[in-house]
Amino acid sequence: MALTPQQPSQPGPAPGQPAQRIPLEQLDVRTLSKDKIRDMFRQGKLPTADQIVEEILLRAVQSNANDIHFEPIEGEMQIRVGHE
Repeated sequence: MALTPQQPSQPGPAPGQPAQRIPLEQLDVRTLSKDKIRDMFRQGKLPTADQIVEEILLRAVQSNANDIHFEPIEGEMQIRVGHE
């Protein structure tokens, strides 16, 4: 996976407007140093934690999921949604 730079972070969408999609599948910072990650975050090239969580929840709701699984696996986090 590669890191795709984001547009500078904005305060959130206005009420009634959809949130900006975050390409979670492309978010991979394993090869970057902590300083590089910090710089990219300050430049708005990385989403905030609340933006990532909002995207995960939005995708789960849109797919009618009834649960979300967070599985840490050797330096990464796998996220699955369950449907019954």
